[in-house]
Amino acid sequence: MKNAVWIALIVSIVLVNLVAWLVFQFTGFYIVMFFRITLIFGITIITAIFVGSALLVASLDKEVPLSPKPRPKPSPSPRPNSEATGDQQAGK
Repeated sequence: MKNAVWIALIVSIVLVNLVAWLVFQFTGFYIVMFFRITLIFGITIITAIFVGSALLVASLDKEVPLSPKPRPKPSPSPRPNSEATGDQQAGK
């Protein structure tokens, strides 16, 4: 997870500054550094949340019971067989 967050941080730094530079070149509007830093940290935190969620979902298959012997599940109670069902009456 650490690698994914570091990669997201570096990519977001490059992309946010590239987009800010392009906006300045084409429109002349300067995006202040405070807004750039806010975008960078926002992208990084959102990436960390999604990567953590993906790791949790991936680890669901690896769950093991805490007790050494899991309790057996109760079997369903048998149905009373006093009446024959429609299939048995038809001879199938």
